[in-house]
Amino acid sequence: MCGPNRSSLIRRNRTNLGPPQDPYGEDFHRQLEPYLESCEFVDFVGGEPFLIRGHHRIWEYLIANGLSPRCGITTNATIWNDRVERILDHFHTDVGVSIDGTSAEVLESVRVGAKHSVVFENLERYRRHAMARGTQVSINFTFLRHNWFELQEMLLLGEELGIRVNVTDGDRSGSRVQRMPDDELRLVHRMMTRQSDHLLRQLSLNADQWRRPVAMVDAELERRVDGVPFDPVMEPPSERSEGLVIDSIMRWVADHPEPSP
Repeated sequence: MCGPNRSSLIRRNRTNLGPPQDPYGEDFHRQLEPYLESCEFVDFVGGEPFLIRGHHRIWEYLIANGLSPRCGITTNATIWNDRVERILDHFHTDVGVSIDGTSAEVLESVRVGAKHSVVFENLERYRRHAMARGTQVSINFTFLRHNWFELQEMLLLGEELGIRVNVTDGDRSGSRVQRMPDDELRLVHRMMTRQSDHLLRQLSLNADQWRRPVAMVDAELERRVDGVPFDPVMEPPSERSEGLVIDSIMRWVADHPEPSP
């Protein structure tokens, strides 16, 4: 769901690019401090915020100086410890939890190194904390060729938990639904269209987050019919990920028979 421009591990392990330069050294923090004195909102993203030393340095500066701006954090929910609780307790914190699958197989294949049980346990912790503090928690779902068939379940889970789900289309060109071969994309379109009426009757918070990717798939198919060339795939999926895609599609088809007329 990510690429080397946003992930140091992908940059190191999957490309020939050198390590990124860290622009957030001592000089950066010295320049930042006057802004922190009067800021009303701070937003932490990029990698896993709770593992980034510079982020903790900013949080500790704010706490030490009695400053409590509203805080936004985008996390992959792999971490929950005393430091996390300290930040959530001190700041009025809105949390976006990035989860790219409802099943263990899909989630752990997209977010390599994550554990399904840990992620969903921590999601519930964030939800309970937000309810107690009057803050917001949401789910970020990256719509990929590896997990499109679990979007329906994710939106229904969001409805059950009272959580908004934000659907994005990914950063890696080879993993985006828009880059699927014609026959796979037509299958996606057919399956999503077939489920729309029934699903939308069950969605309130997240109806638009279903309509938007359906419209995106429609537009991509129309573009191809019109003969508009698409960009070459920059990062082709591996054989293992291709197998997961095919197996998961076939399982989804088996579990979702055609509705009776």
